[in-house]
Amino acid sequence: MNLERLIFVPRYRKKWEAVDLGFRIVPMFWQTMLISWTIVSLPIFLLFSLIDPLSYYTGVVIWWLKPLFERTQLYILSYGIFGNAPTWKDTIKSLPSYAFQQIFSSLFWRRISFTRSLDLPVI
Repeated sequence: MNLERLIFVPRYRKKWEAVDLGFRIVPMFWQTMLISWTIVSLPIFLLFSLIDPLSYYTGVVIWWLKPLFERTQLYILSYGIFGNAPTWKDTIKSLPSYAFQQIFSSLFWRRISFTRSLDLPVI
């Protein structure tokens, strides 16, 4: 972690400034984030769509597993803001090392917590 290579200036920001910073950072890595998210979520979506194509269970399962899918995005952003963004191949290759840490709690009691969006980046 090289703080000199940060792509933004770390400082206290108001809420709207933090949102604006997020909207400015994500376009830098959108291709990698989209490809890795698709590679992780598409097989699960297709599996449940083939089992019962007209069921609402597919949408519920995708929603429930969203913390697992979001970990790839956070992985890319956490390395990208320090100037060494991983490729989608690197992200998928290292998926087992970061995706399943505390996954049980993230899918159950943290899934319905109000602090879910804060808990996942810390994990």
